[in-house]
This record gives sequence, structure tokens and C-alpha cells, in this order.
Amino acid sequence: MTELATSYDILKVLGHGGFSAVFKARRKTDGDIVALKQLDLTIESENQKEYRDFKEEVDILKKLDHPNIVKVYEEHILDHKPSLEMEFVDGETLETLLKKEQYFSIEDTLDLIEQIAGALNYCHHYYLPDKLVLHTESALLRRNAVIHNDINPKNIIRSRNEDGSYRYVLIDFGLSFTDPNAVRHSKKEEGMAEYKAPEKWSGTTVDAPSDIYSFGIVLYEVLTGTVPFPVKDYKIAGDMIQLEENHRSAAIPDMCQKRIAALKTVPKKANAIFPNGWSCW
Repeated sequence: MTELATSYDILKVLGHGGFSAVFKARRKTDGDIVALKQLDLTIESENQKEYRDFKEEVDILKKLDHPNIVKVYEEHILDHKPSLEMEFVDGETLETLLKKEQYFSIEDTLDLIEQIAGALNYCHHYYLPDKLVLHTESALLRRNAVIHNDINPKNIIRSRNEDGSYRYVLIDFGLSFTDPNAVRHSKKEEGMAEYKAPEKWSGTTVDAPSDIYSFGIVLYEVLTGTVPFPVKDYKIAGDMIQLEENHRSAAIPDMCQKRIAALKTVPKKANAIFPNGWSCW
């Protein structure tokens, strides 16, 4: 067991959710800046099943190597909590950007699509190295895929490259999983309700299309400034029931009309024309 304070200087709290906290931290051994995620789970031994399961999935995530996926470095037990050391991405989440800008230009949206769709395609068609295959019984081996399971604007960061272009990075695989059956019986089933695919509401098998559906909701939001089916309060049962029904069977509100409304509300000098000359006007 290691004490967090002996290995890292905590510089900033980046986020705190129901199951974990994420910090900007300085590694004391070399001074490198990293993101450090701690799960809200007490571990007494490395042999504890919960930690073995955590380590097995982290070992898989460490193998992911894509410019638009946050790099996972190491796992530790710090202050009796499973902890994950990752690349620190210096940027803002889409959630923060949308609060400031309300919507994206077509050009920026296409850039986002190219980068994050590429990251998802990489995850959804990921094959483990033979060496790792021999040492794990993870269901990931049979599926040959990593499912993020919580695609939403909080989990995509935009940073700026040296040449001025944007880099979009998919972060927080905390709800990712390797066993599609186990997810139905754990806290991993959740995610932000406005972005949940229909099959997630009914508890059926969650797979790659679930991520794609959620990313589609994100794209709808960056173009229009709103999700297709907003909900004000998760605690109101009637609103949540209606949200579930909307995701299951309702027609998606016309995106072009929603974008026109957004452009009129907050006009920009951005390209409002869709590719091939089709305009929202």
C-alpha cells in the first residue's frame, strides 16, 4: 500500500462524481503532470477480487494507443483506493465549451466527428496482443472490442495543438467494460440519461452501437445547442419515464430547424451551410 501524498502533489480537483474523483497531479519521482483518478472503493489487498478485476481492465486500457484516446499509464492502490494514472489533457470539455459558445460551426463539428469517430472505431475493433491473450480470461477476448459506455460532452476534451488546430480526446473509461452481461448488474449500467441508447434503458446487452447512439446525441447537441430530449430533473419520475419513452420510440426533433433557432439566438461568423451546399436557411 502507498500513501497518495508520498507519490503525488495534488494541484487541482478536475472532477468528482458518484464513483470517483479525478485530480491534476505532479508525479514526485520526475515532476511530470498527470491526471490521477481514484475510485470510491476501499481495497485492503492487491489480491482482493475488486482490485484484480480493476487491474485486468486497466491492463487492457493501457494497450490502447490512439491520438484521440486518453493514454492510461499505470494503476496503483493509494490510500487504500484503486487509482489510475493517465495523461493530463490540458483543455476544456465539450460541456464547458457548449456553455460558452452554445453550438459549433460545421467545420468544427466535422473535425470532432473525424477524430472521435476514429477513436470509437479503434476501440470497437480492438484486438488484444497475443501475449496478453494468454494471460487473461476477460470477456473482451471474445468480443474483440472496448465499449466506452458513457459518451457525453463531459467525457470529450478539446485541446489546442502547437499548429493551432484542435485535438479532441475521449476520456474517462470508468464505465467501460469487457463483459456485456455483467454490466446489466452493476453501477456501470448508468451514464448520463439524455445520452443513453434505447437498449440501456431496458437492460439488454450493451455493445458498440450504444456508444455510436450516444455520440450521435452529442453531435446533435453541438450543432443545435441542445439534446433532442432534454430533462430538467433526474429526480422527477415522470420526466424520466417520458425520457425513456422518447429514446425508445419518439421521432428525433428536426435538427435543421433546431440549428436555425440556435443561429438566430446566438449568431456567429461561422459556416452555417451544410456540406454540398445544403443550407439550414
